[in-house]
Amino acid sequence: MNVKNTEKEKQEEVLNSLRDNLYPLFRGFKSIKDKIMLAKSHMALGLLGGFGVASLTSNQANAIVLLPLVVFGSLLPDIDEPRSFIGRKFPIISHIVSLSFTHRGFTHFFIFPFLIILLGLVLLPYYKTYAFVCFAISFGIFLHQIGDMLTISGIPYYFFPFSKAKAVLLPSALRFKTGSTTEKMIFSIVLVPIIALFGASYLGILYNFDVYKIINIIGELS
Repeated sequence: MNVKNTEKEKQEEVLNSLRDNLYPLFRGFKSIKDKIMLAKSHMALGLLGGFGVASLTSNQANAIVLLPLVVFGSLLPDIDEPRSFIGRKFPIISHIVSLSFTHRGFTHFFIFPFLIILLGLVLLPYYKTYAFVCFAISFGIFLHQIGDMLTISGIPYYFFPFSKAKAVLLPSALRFKTGSTTEKMIFSIVLVPIIALFGASYLGILYNFDVYKIINIIGELS
């Protein structure tokens, strides 16, 4: 066999390997048919998760700061799409990110919030406030990803670079299409009432109201 041909084959093998392993990072999920999950649905999940965590802390000031940070984190992954809600709010950043990462690419992978958590751990001994910000935003990002895992498309290459598997949380028959009537119904009928109950309970608007008791009753009826 010709030595030059052998070297060429090795080069092609290396290039193919790089393409297969790095493609998901820079071109993770590009499909015009896959619409962006509604921003209000992600915000609702962020509020729901934020209220849940806030109920575990007795520090009212931390809770007040926590909610907007978690909601921001719940929108942040869609910065890779200029047409998204957050993409329109930060168009320059969004267009820069979209040049390298397409929708549901790197910003939707597990490694993205994990890196922010690591940053928070590094900052924790020296700058607790900044560490708190990192943890709150990363929690919101995870909530965003959970929402996308409930859609038909799911999140391809979620555990990049360790796996190429798509991350989904339900069987295909139970997952909904992004922007569909089903998503809007879930937002209106499920998320909004639960958020209202948590918010009312947390803010003390209904003093004798126990949201957890109501949820348990609903669970027993279903």
